[in-house]
Amino acid sequence: MEERKLSVLPNRHPSRERSALRGASQWWGPDLNTLVTSTILPNLCPPPDQRFFAEGIHTPWIKPGRAVWRYVDGGPEGVDGMKEFARMAGQLGFEYNVIEGFWSKWTPEQRKEVVDYSRQQGVGVWFWKHGKDLRTPEAREEFFKMLHDLGVTGAKIDFFDHEAKEVIDLYEALLEKAAEYHILLVFHGANKPTGRQRTWPNELVREAIRGMESSALKERARHETILPFTRLLTGPADYTAMLFNDRRRDTTVAHQIASIAVFAAPLLTIAANPQTILSNPLPTPDARATRGSWRLCAVPNRRRYVCHSRFWAKDNTMVYSSVIAPLKTSRWKSRSQFINAGIPTPSNCGQEAVSWVASRNHKSFSSAFEETGL
Repeated sequence: MEERKLSVLPNRHPSRERSALRGASQWWGPDLNTLVTSTILPNLCPPPDQRFFAEGIHTPWIKPGRAVWRYVDGGPEGVDGMKEFARMAGQLGFEYNVIEGFWSKWTPEQRKEVVDYSRQQGVGVWFWKHGKDLRTPEAREEFFKMLHDLGVTGAKIDFFDHEAKEVIDLYEALLEKAAEYHILLVFHGANKPTGRQRTWPNELVREAIRGMESSALKERARHETILPFTRLLTGPADYTAMLFNDRRRDTTVAHQIASIAVFAAPLLTIAANPQTILSNPLPTPDARATRGSWRLCAVPNRRRYVCHSRFWAKDNTMVYSSVIAPLKTSRWKSRSQFINAGIPTPSNCGQEAVSWVASRNHKSFSSAFEETGL
């Protein structure tokens, strides 16, 4: 692949390199794709700690995946309810179920019951925890040992809320202790990423974004087209994408489906109740097929919409192209866009291509599978 470099030109206004929303960036590069695919932040951080990650990001217990989650779109809270969520996650082919703080009211036997049942469905369990409860070494040792002994995959730790030195130190302490017990982490109520995921790959993602939990956000369509060129430049975000109730605001169902590719992350948590996905004929095929990790992202230089075209990281046999737009978009041709995006031709021509068409005012959804000779 052609080597692309970023540079900072503080005394020049990058008027020639404007985003799809006519904004400008202080980073200068030949095209938008250079910004979106840049790894400058993690490259400034040390490589993975060999004490815990002998194979780096390929360490066997570092497993990206997709998760169901009941917090935004509702659902049962009890043991039976979370077992049902695990069953639906397995039916969707998802890897994880993120369980909010009500797990702490369960007995150890009930926690084990949920974890064991979920494992039978091929689903790992994450437990939510307030950050204030993990400020001491003793509390961290007790918590992560409990997760390890139960067979819990990961922890969602919340409410850091500022960037004081003691809070930054807390991130490091949490990541180190979690790594000792082979526990994955996601941080919420967190500061923006600084590339430390390279050093600590057990941090799959952090929030640090005004995502689907922000119920007051009204112009969501415009907001979501800006984020790939601002917040997401610093690293993946736990946006908790794809929701079909009123909280989607001025976006369409099509836009919401496309957003799960735009906001792809090592831990891709879906906001919609899994039963909605299973029972809705529109999103089901694509939500099942979407992978949380990608090999390449291409963003054509357009003014009307944001386009992400990506290969599956696993086998390169499928190309996904998702389009989200704040403006009216009536038609989008997937074949020409793949070619114009400069996506390299795989060895097996005639691969399947999936076109996700999404815009604020486009009221229908098209998911057309077509044979292409990219």
